[in-house]
Amino acid sequence: MLLFAVITFNFLTQTLQKEFDDALYNYAVDVLDGIALSPRGSLTFEESQLDRQKIYPFSLGTALIQITNRQGLVASQLGDFGAFALPLDRKAFQLEQDGEVSYLTIYDVSGLISKEAETYRMISFPIDNTPIPQLILQVAAPMTLLENQLQNRKLAFQFGIPMVLLIATIAGLFLSDRALAPIRKMIDQAGNISVDALSNRLPIPPVKDEIRDLSVTLNSMLDRIQKAFESQERFVADASHQLLTPLAVMKGQIERSISENPQGSEIFKGLLQEVDHLSRLVQDMLVLARIDAGRDSLHLQEVALDEVIFEALRRVEKLRAESEKRIQVQLSESLKQSAIFWGDMDLLVHLVFNLLENALKYSKGTEAIRLQLQQTEKYLELSVENPSDWIAEEDLATIFERFHRGSATAHRQRGFGLGLSIVQKIAQVHGGEMSVLNSTREDGLQVVVFQLKLPISVA
Repeated sequence: MLLFAVITFNFLTQTLQKEFDDALYNYAVDVLDGIALSPRGSLTFEESQLDRQKIYPFSLGTALIQITNRQGLVASQLGDFGAFALPLDRKAFQLEQDGEVSYLTIYDVSGLISKEAETYRMISFPIDNTPIPQLILQVAAPMTLLENQLQNRKLAFQFGIPMVLLIATIAGLFLSDRALAPIRKMIDQAGNISVDALSNRLPIPPVKDEIRDLSVTLNSMLDRIQKAFESQERFVADASHQLLTPLAVMKGQIERSISENPQGSEIFKGLLQEVDHLSRLVQDMLVLARIDAGRDSLHLQEVALDEVIFEALRRVEKLRAESEKRIQVQLSESLKQSAIFWGDMDLLVHLVFNLLENALKYSKGTEAIRLQLQQTEKYLELSVENPSDWIAEEDLATIFERFHRGSATAHRQRGFGLGLSIVQKIAQVHGGEMSVLNSTREDGLQVVVFQLKLPISVA
């Protein structure tokens, strides 16, 4: 815009200057026709020749007319000069008379009586027909009209360009805001699409443009992803469900064989243990398939977390008795009857059961496993302290991944690495958070602490 303004203003200045010079030339020609030689031999101007019905960019009475010889002496003047004299333009004496002229802008008009403008434009050309001109006609006219025109155009640029830029900026912001609104809606909706909400789709703008094509294409891709994901979920759930029946049959037959043939019971006990491991793996896969299906597959109800703990303790009692370890339960006095949790009872019991089972498997010594439940203003916090060697730093970041088993403990206990992954998935589907850290009890005992935070909902 600035470059455009400079170029345009210079072009307008040159155009107006050319028009002014042309008018000044026409006026000077009329003046030249009115020059006469008096009987005494002096040059005079005939007033009647100056009064023509022509339009000039200056008043006729304000023009200054002067005839000068080569020595710079003034031969004749017409106009109110006062102490002012037109400067001699030496270039005019180098011109021939055939219409050749020279122009000069006069910026210093001090001494001029009743000056009409701050600058005057002067035209000079030879009068005589001699090869070397001896007399020069000089006509100077005030540039009032030209100055006003240039000043008006300058003001138009000074105020017009910022105004245009301001309007363009406001209009640009408004139009860009409207143009980008569909993209912002797509971004917001895309952020809501997750495993729990695969059915959500991006909004389709009403205008048929590239953004609409992009939205339609992405929705088509999401349709394919959802179908593939649901197909995988159905396969895992169906396969796991179908595996439970033959495993249950195998377990029953092995148990019957043990009772009928005590002598070979060791072999059958090994087989029974493997069947139990396979059954647990299949059950974990079913739980994961159910969790991956999202909150719509949950049986949500009002749940008291202390009841969840007692049910998990009942289920883990057999494993605790076999390990001959103790579980110490601490329920904080901050628990309130009015604050309840809205969740799936079976999945929450499964979560606490997995934490306790993990603690029983990997705890060492005779120190009790601590299970604590307390309530803050916004959360229910459950923690399980496992007296054990600290988990390696490289395992802390990946301990909740599926089929992950710590390198330091993988050889000590059998497992499939799904228990803690299920714990985290259950916490996430209920809007909670799971974390694990290495800590030290007040008595100096090293413990591994698993912490669960669940947001409180009030009935």
